[in-house]
Amino acid sequence: MHAIDPLLAEAAANLSGAARLKADAQAELEALGEAERKRVPGLPAVTSIVRVGPAAREILASARDSAAALVVMGTQGLGGIRKMFFGSIAEKVLRDAAVPVLAVPLPESATTGPKSARDSEAGVPDIRVVIASVELDASAEAVIGHAVSFARGFGLPVMLLHVVPPIDRMPRALEAARAAERLHETNAQARLAELADHIRGEVDVEVEIRSGSAAEEIAAAAAARRALATIASGGENAHHRPGSIAYRVLCLSEAPVLAVPFRRL
Repeated sequence: MHAIDPLLAEAAANLSGAARLKADAQAELEALGEAERKRVPGLPAVTSIVRVGPAAREILASARDSAAALVVMGTQGLGGIRKMFFGSIAEKVLRDAAVPVLAVPLPESATTGPKSARDSEAGVPDIRVVIASVELDASAEAVIGHAVSFARGFGLPVMLLHVVPPIDRMPRALEAARAAERLHETNAQARLAELADHIRGEVDVEVEIRSGSAAEEIAAAAAARRALATIASGGENAHHRPGSIAYRVLCLSEAPVLAVPFRRL
């Protein structure tokens, strides 16, 4: 699916080329799909969609209209702070999608420079493990279910990761805050052990608990382990605004992120 910028479409229309612009985009998408079918034996037919409008809006509309089960999108090869400002399309899709979104950061080599004979494989991440970022709420099962599904499909192990957030404290409440963090960690250990037991027969599974900023710790774990990070894109906790953690992980690392929409009923 490709969205044509409305300003570009308007300029082309003024030059009597709007229909040609859309036809060229359609032809290019079809050529990409056909190339993949030749490269991957048994790949099913590929449908190409070209829409005119803001990219995030049209991606979400296409997913809704086609009853998609998953949206896969690349993000520009921009790192750190630059990506925070220029990655608004990915942020909007992650925030508002009603289905899981797999966002894959594209390295600079995949977006610039001369093309090679291995272009079809360029930028494909070398994934060694699937991380399920687990909160101690009802979103855990949904995140783990998607993580296990991906892990089984590619023969990978699963890591259940929980990040204990720091507790804001006044100096006089330091000991109480430390006690609260230790209690949180104890509860997390018990919950993750229980969740791990449920999937142990399906995939190899390990458990890890970290302390600190959720996005920073998930990004660090994903980078260290060459992981795909599976994250709830909503949740019961106030700091889990839809898409925020997933998008920050994308900004902080080159790890692909699978954002699983979750809304408390």
